[in-house]
Amino acid sequence: AGQVVLTEYDPREGGNNNAIVSIHDPALTDSVRRLLDGVGYTGLANLAVMLDRRTGENKILEVNLRLGATSYYTRAAGGNVTEHVVSDLVEHAELADTVTTAERLWVNVQYLVVLRFAPRALRPLLRAAKKRGGPVHTLRYRPDMTWRRRLIVAREDLRRSRNYVRYAGTRLNR
Repeated sequence: AGQVVLTEYDPREGGNNNAIVSIHDPALTDSVRRLLDGVGYTGLANLAVMLDRRTGENKILEVNLRLGATSYYTRAAGGNVTEHVVSDLVEHAELADTVTTAERLWVNVQYLVVLRFAPRALRPLLRAAKKRGGPVHTLRYRPDMTWRRRLIVAREDLRRSRNYVRYAGTRLNR
């Protein structure tokens, strides 16, 4: 499970997440498992869940029968969806139930952008996640960080950072 910390500000990319802190929530995990098992579903799924502050209950907003675009946050938490897919579909291996419990910060932008634009209420969560190993950036894959790759990643980080500054005034509730 993950707590969305920062969504995309650029209106052309609305709905995309740029920072998620993986969280350990056994009650949420169990309820999602009961739902999917109850309808006989097997396969990949991505759910959008929101906490109803009035009742303290989690409410499922949508179920996507695919991986989400930002599912890499599970990798930051120690899970590896790709290994499970290969084990299941290629190697036909019996899979053990895996639930990640590490609380880590996944980012798709520079950490300073996350810290600046994340809601104030989530900043303690960010700092705690940073202490547990620092942010895990989607594009910073150590074995592939040639000089050319570093340049591409730096350019993409700069573009995204500029978008936050450019569109920050259009966001409400800041």
